[in-house]
Amino acid sequence: MQNKGAIRLFAILLALACAYYLMFTWVASGIEFWCGKYIS
Repeated sequence: MQNKGAIRLFAILLALACAYYLMFTWVASGIEFWCGKYIS
């Protein structure tokens, strides 16, 4: 149980990295949506 802090830090960093990449996915899908509406 000595590495509890390290495991928690790793989990938080992993969650932040996932949120960072998901944010770009949502932004890109939003841009695709608006481009599709603009073209048609």
